[in-house]
Amino acid sequence: MRIRRPRTREVSKSMIAFTLALLGVLALAVQTWLPGLIGTDSGVHVTRPGLFTVSDAAAGIATLRGGASVVVYGSGIRVRDRDGVLLDTVPRGAPLSIVRGSVTGTGSRRIEHADSVVSNVRIDTLVTQQDRARMTGVVYDKEVSWPMTLDISIAEDRITLAAHVPGVDALVWHLATDFDIRGYAPTLPERNLKTRAWWLKTSVPGGDFTSARGADIRVRPADVLRALDIRETGRIDVHIWSAKGQLVISRRANPLPSPSTPTKES
Repeated sequence: MRIRRPRTREVSKSMIAFTLALLGVLALAVQTWLPGLIGTDSGVHVTRPGLFTVSDAAAGIATLRGGASVVVYGSGIRVRDRDGVLLDTVPRGAPLSIVRGSVTGTGSRRIEHADSVVSNVRIDTLVTQQDRARMTGVVYDKEVSWPMTLDISIAEDRITLAAHVPGVDALVWHLATDFDIRGYAPTLPERNLKTRAWWLKTSVPGGDFTSARGADIRVRPADVLRALDIRETGRIDVHIWSAKGQLVISRRANPLPSPSTPTKES
């Protein structure tokens, strides 16, 4: 007579494998959909970067005066001053998206209505002068293509990233996240902004937000609707409701303490 051994071990392994697979699917779903749910009361539309490609003629390093430089490569755009890295666009994604749509409401109750979003970017040319690197290319999808100009220029102690896509309603910059994103009053709360989206209030001559990397960033034009979205891991999205949008960057004289240093939250 043959005695059948219990299959407890085989069943347990199968259940563990199934549970792990299910947790993986749930984690992916949370990563994809949760950021759009958190802070939905902000009214800011989650806008994700598309593909980024750079022609061989445009790839490389553009050296500007004062020790500043711009690195353009297939993984993104890096901006440096003489003291080091000031800003990276989102890695392995387009630095910019364009939006056709509108905004309704007032104050913190504004809502973005995106009729269409185009998020793929191709850089075709890079022309360097002493104080400016100019990139030209297109923002595109399967149906449309919009001509785009990106200028990165230096003046005194400020570096400006300026985008122009004629005919669109809004631009969204996609930046790599930084260690500790904090606002400057009265534009944003003076604390760690964390995983939320915020409408920017009236700007003052100084920065609108900053991080421990050492950069103060002003979002311009100051007289249009602007928002900051940091709901998704690894990315800062800056929404500017204009066909032209600038990020004015300067290095802070006294960088914030590192996140490991105890600080008082306001």
